[in-house]
Amino acid sequence: MPKDRIDELESDESTAPINEDMTVPYDTGELRRLARGEVKQVLERLAGEPLRLRRDNLVPRPWGGRSLLTFKGLEGATRPGRYGESFEVSAYPDDPEAARYPSIVEFADGSSMGLGELLGRAGETVLGRSFFAAYGPNIPLLPKLLDVEGLLSVQSHPPGNPEAYVVINCDPGATLRVGFNHNVNSEQMRQMLRAARATQEQLGALFWVSEDRYAPILAELLGKPNAVARLGERLTPLLHKPGDRPRLLESLEVLDSCYRAMLDSLNVIELAPGMVIFNADPPGASTEVTPSAQVHCLGNPEGRAVLMLEVRRPGTTHRAWDHVRFPARELAIDEAFATMTSQATRAEQFVCERTPVVGRPGVFRTVSCGAFVIDHLCPRPGLSVDALTDGMPSTLHGIRGSVRLQGPDDVNWGVLRAGESMLLPAGIQRLRLDAQTSDSEVVQVTIPLPPAYYPMPIEDQPTRELRTFSVDEAKLDNLAQTRQLVAESAGPSQVMAIVNAGDSSELRARLRALTPAIFRADGATKIYVHEEATRRGQLLGLLDALRSQRERDGGLDPDRVTLGVMLPGKGTRLSPLTQRLHGIKPLFPVPVRVNGPLGPVWLDGGTASVWTWTLVAWALEHHGFRGVAWKWGDEPQVAARLAAAFDYDLADVDAVRFGAAIQLDGGVDGLVANARQEALASSKEWLLADAGSRDLIVQLRRRPLAQLRDQLAKHQGERRVNSFVHVGSPAFSHLFLQHAERVFGDLEGWLDVDGYLFEALTHDEAAWAAELERDPQLRALIERCPDFYARVAELRRGIQAERGHPLRIVVVDIGAESYWGDIGQLSRARDVWSALAVDGEQGEFARELAGFVGVVPDRHGNYLVGDSRVPDDGSVRGCVVIDSVIGRGRAQGAVLLGSRLGIAGLEPGSVAIECHVNALRLGRDSLAFGSIGDYLRLPAAHVHTSIVADPGAVKLQLESWFADMREDPGAGDNYTTPRYGNPTSFAAKFQQMRQREVETAELEARIQSLASTYGPAREQ
Repeated sequence: MPKDRIDELESDESTAPINEDMTVPYDTGELRRLARGEVKQVLERLAGEPLRLRRDNLVPRPWGGRSLLTFKGLEGATRPGRYGESFEVSAYPDDPEAARYPSIVEFADGSSMGLGELLGRAGETVLGRSFFAAYGPNIPLLPKLLDVEGLLSVQSHPPGNPEAYVVINCDPGATLRVGFNHNVNSEQMRQMLRAARATQEQLGALFWVSEDRYAPILAELLGKPNAVARLGERLTPLLHKPGDRPRLLESLEVLDSCYRAMLDSLNVIELAPGMVIFNADPPGASTEVTPSAQVHCLGNPEGRAVLMLEVRRPGTTHRAWDHVRFPARELAIDEAFATMTSQATRAEQFVCERTPVVGRPGVFRTVSCGAFVIDHLCPRPGLSVDALTDGMPSTLHGIRGSVRLQGPDDVNWGVLRAGESMLLPAGIQRLRLDAQTSDSEVVQVTIPLPPAYYPMPIEDQPTRELRTFSVDEAKLDNLAQTRQLVAESAGPSQVMAIVNAGDSSELRARLRALTPAIFRADGATKIYVHEEATRRGQLLGLLDALRSQRERDGGLDPDRVTLGVMLPGKGTRLSPLTQRLHGIKPLFPVPVRVNGPLGPVWLDGGTASVWTWTLVAWALEHHGFRGVAWKWGDEPQVAARLAAAFDYDLADVDAVRFGAAIQLDGGVDGLVANARQEALASSKEWLLADAGSRDLIVQLRRRPLAQLRDQLAKHQGERRVNSFVHVGSPAFSHLFLQHAERVFGDLEGWLDVDGYLFEALTHDEAAWAAELERDPQLRALIERCPDFYARVAELRRGIQAERGHPLRIVVVDIGAESYWGDIGQLSRARDVWSALAVDGEQGEFARELAGFVGVVPDRHGNYLVGDSRVPDDGSVRGCVVIDSVIGRGRAQGAVLLGSRLGIAGLEPGSVAIECHVNALRLGRDSLAFGSIGDYLRLPAAHVHTSIVADPGAVKLQLESWFADMREDPGAGDNYTTPRYGNPTSFAAKFQQMRQREVETAELEARIQSLASTYGPAREQ
C-alpha cells in the first residue's frame, strides 16, 4: 500500500483527539496492563478516585495575557506569547476546539492518557450507567479559565447554550457586556454590521503599506474621543493617493460609528473578584429548563484584565462583530442574530447571588439550570466540606488557595490548588475537602441528566408533535407502491438505457441481472442499451437510441409506456470515485435496497434511479399516456405527491413536465424565504401551468427573481395559474417522438431537451426574440443550429395536424418535499448515506428506503444490519452499521457498509463504504469508499479511495486518491493537473481506468482478494 499522501493536505483540527485512539499514549505501570486488555482490574481502581488533569492545556489568543501562567504555577515554563484560555475539562470530540485541545489525565504511577481515550475505553465505569446512557463516552461541558486583557468579539451561541463566568481576579474598573440594554431593530443592526465589515474589507486598498502598519493605529484609537480626526491625521501619510483622504475619513466614520454603537447597545457589568455572572435568556440563576445565552462581549475596550472561570457547553460560536480586528476573522452575522434575543435586559439581572445550600455548611450555589449546576465549596480551618457525590460525575476547579482531598476511610488523594482541575468519576462514594489556606475555594460543576422522555400514545399526541416527528406518508405510500409493482410484475415491459461508449456490456449485464428486483419479479422486461460513440445531448441522443432500437429490435410497444434512462457523462465532479468505478459513475452505490430472487440487493445510482421512476411510468400509463418516460441521470427520486397529481386523463397529452409547486409570494408551501426564492429563480427552469387543466403555458429559463415574477405575470393574464420549479425529467408521447425524429433526425452535433426545447414550444416569435436578446446561452445554441426555432415550430405543427387539436404539455406536481438522492457531487454522495444516521423524518425515510424493516437501535443507538459486529461498551454510538465489523475504537453518528475496520475513529457524518483498513480515522463529514490498507487518516470533508495503480500489471498495486469535498474536482486545473497529493491528474486516471483490455470483473476480484487481508480477523 503506498504511503498515505493526505499528509500533504492542511491538517483538520476536529480529528485531532482520534489520534489518541490510534497511538495509545501510555507510559508505564497500570496503563500498560490496560493496553493489553486488562481493563476491569485497572479501571475499577481508576474510577474510584479523582482524575487529575494536566494544568498546562493553554491556548494562545491575541486578547490574552500572562496571568494564566502565574495562576497555574507555570511561570518557570518557557512559554512565550499571550494565553487567553486554558481548556480545563475537554472530552467532547464533536466540538472542534475541544477536539484540538483534549484533556490529559495524569495518574499516580507517572503515566498519562487522553481523557477522551479513557472514556472511550471505560466510559460507563467512569461516568456511571445513567450518565453514560444519556451522553455516551463524552462530557458535554467545556469549562475554561480565561485571561482577558483585550476585547473579545460580539457573539452568540445556538439555543440551549448558556454560559457562566466566575470572576477570580480583575483590575479595578474591569467590565464585560451581556444582553442588549434597549430593544434593538435586528435588521437595522445587521445592515450596520454588514456595511462596516464591507468598509473594513475595502480599507486596505487605500494604503500603500500592509495591514500590520495601519491595524495597530486603528486598534489604538478606534472608539476613543475624536477618533475619526485623530485616525485621519495618523493614517493620511499611508494613503496611496492624498486625494483619497475624504474617502478615508468617510470609511473611518462608518467603522468608528459601528464600533461605538455596538458596544453602547450592550449592558455593561462592572466586575469584582468573587462575582458570578450567568448569561442566560431569559435571565435568572435558577431554572429547570436549559436556557440560551444572550448576546455578549467579554473584555473591555480599556484593556482592564479579568481572570475568570467560564462554564459552558461545547458548541458553535456565532461571531456577529469583531471590532475591526485585523486580520479580519469570518463573521456570521445572520446566524448570530438568529440565535439572540433583541429585547432589552438590565445588567443586574445577570449577577448571581451566592445561596447557602441547606444541610451543607460551607457550600454555596450560584447557578442551577438544565445545562449545569455550579456550587462553590469553601472549606475553612476547622470546617471541612464534602463535595457532591451522588453517583454522577462532576468537575472540580481550584479557584483560590488549596485544599486537601480525603476519600473514604481517610484515604489521601493529594492536594487541589488554584489553577488545577479534576474530574470526579461517578463511583466516588465520598470526597472531603480540608482547607490548607484561609481563603480556599473550589468550584464544583455537575451536569444534570436530560429529562426523561415518555412517548405518548399516538392518539394523545398534539398535532404539532405528529407533524414534527412523522414520516411523509405520501413518500412512504409511493415507495411501498413501487416495491409492489415489482412484486406483482406490473412494472415496465421495456427499458431503454443510453450509456457511454465502452460501458454497454457492464451496464446491460447489471440491468438484466437486477430485472426481477427492480422491474418485474417474473423477469419479463426487455432491456435495450444504446452506446453513444460520441455524446449527442439529451434530444439527439434519445432520437439516436430510438432509431437504433427500431432497426435492431423492431421499435417500442405503442400501447405501453417504456422507461428510459440516460447514463452518459464523465462524472468529473465525483472524482476520484468515478475513476475507482472504472470511469462508470452510475455504479456508485446508494442506500437503496430492494428484494431480489436471492434476497435483499443494494442498488447503485443508475439502477436506483430507474427503479424509483418505475412508478412514474406506471402512473402515466395507468392514466392513458403512451410513450417514453425518461429519467435523466443516476439520481433516485421518490415523489411526495405523485398519487394525488395523477387524477386526470392523459390519453391526448403529447409531453409531460414534472415540477414542484412554488408560491413566489409565500415560498414552497408558504415556507421558503425570499433568499431561497432568489436562488431558485437564478438556478432552475420554471413552469407556469393552468390551474384547472394543468396544461403548460410557458417554460422560463433561470433569471433574477424580479424578472421571473414579471414574466410569470405577463404570461398569466386573467387565468388562474400555478407556478412550478422544474425538478424532473420529461415524458414524450410516441407521436411526439416520431415527429421529433422527422424534424431533428438529420442534425449533427449536440442538442439537449433541457436546452430550450420546451421554451421554444411555449414562446411566440416576439417572446422568443426577447429571450434571444436576453440570454447569451440561447444565442450560442442558435449559432450551432440557426433554424432551431423554425424546427420546433414544425414539430408543433406536425403534432397538431395529426392530433387535430393544439399541442398539449401537462405539468405534474411531484412535491417540493420529494426524496432526491443526488450523487452528482462528492458532498451530496456522502449526504445520501449519512442521512441513514440522522433523526427525524429525513432519517426515518432514508432507513425505509434502505429496507430497515424491523431493525431497531441497540442500547447505544446503533442500527446493526446484517452481518455486523461492534464493541458493546458504548464506544460506538448512534451509528448505522451494515454488514460491517469494528474491532475497537470510537465512532459517533457514522455510517458503514460492507466494511471491516480493526481500529476505528469515526466522527459524526463520516461514511465508510466497502473499506478494509486496520486503523481508519475519518474526520467529520468525510467519505471513504473502497479504501484498503493498514492506516488511513482522512480530514473533515475529504474523500479517499484506493485505485489500481496499473490495471494491466501482473502484480496488483493500489494507490491512495484524495479530494476535498468543498471544491469541485472536475473544475479546470482541479481535474487536469495533479491535486491533493494524488499520483497524477483525475483526467489522466480517468483515461487509464476506462481501459477494457482487462475485464473489470477480473480487476474487482483481485482487489477484493487483497482487501480481505486487512481489517479484523474473521470469526471462525
